[in-house]
Amino acid sequence: LFSNFQHLNYWGLELTGEYAAARMDDRLTRGGPVAWQSSGWNIRGTLNSDPRRPINGSFGLGTSSEALGNRTDEVSAALNLQVSPRWSLTLIPRLDWIKQEAQYVTSQADSAAISTYGMRYIFAPLDQTEASLVARLNYAFSQDLTLELFAQALVSHGDYGAPKEFMEPRGFRFATYGRDTGTISRTGISYLVDPDGAGPAGSFDFDDRTFTSRSLRINAVLRWEFRPGSTLYAVWQQQRLNELMVDDFSVGRAASNVFDADSVNIFALKVSYWFNL
Repeated sequence: LFSNFQHLNYWGLELTGEYAAARMDDRLTRGGPVAWQSSGWNIRGTLNSDPRRPINGSFGLGTSSEALGNRTDEVSAALNLQVSPRWSLTLIPRLDWIKQEAQYVTSQADSAAISTYGMRYIFAPLDQTEASLVARLNYAFSQDLTLELFAQALVSHGDYGAPKEFMEPRGFRFATYGRDTGTISRTGISYLVDPDGAGPAGSFDFDDRTFTSRSLRINAVLRWEFRPGSTLYAVWQQQRLNELMVDDFSVGRAASNVFDADSVNIFALKVSYWFNL
């Protein structure tokens, strides 16, 4: 369902709603047996100010939920500034909270896992927080010389819970290691699992996937039309990625740490020339 309201002063409100019926999921196990996907819904609302104004923006809220416990909440906004014919600036911050009851971790071959066709599929609950900021700046030095700048900063932290095993095809049931089945121990970031305790199945290990990722992408394009139809483009791109784990997660501190990562810089020139034959 989609609805769009606009007031006489050009302020507007958009409301969307979606419902998904229960179905089979052939992607949850990453190529393994299909799993049951419960019904779910999502709702989103966005309030927009008058777009004719030199300063305008929007504010949005969204939430989605599934019967088996998955949930996502988001807050986003946009601010557009065009107080001069020479330049415009857009800022788009966004914050997401994601909760997954069963996030895929890895799989392990085991002939004793008869119910799942000789493979064990390991999952874990995931609580994830993600914050991003997108900035776009356009500046015209003259009619023939312009600068376009795009920057995106992203901070994402995911905390994985107790590992568990997918139990049967066409279902959504899991057995948590050390509680419902087998034994589990941890050394550092590595888990050692014996899936059936004293049974015939062999033990295996895998790493905790808890992560903190910080990235920064910057693209700058200087465009010069040095003669009608002929243009020179000077392009600079920078990327930074910092995946050093932060135990006590804070969006502000994690965002500042993105500059601790080494940068990858790419420079390029492109020329288009118009031949008037």
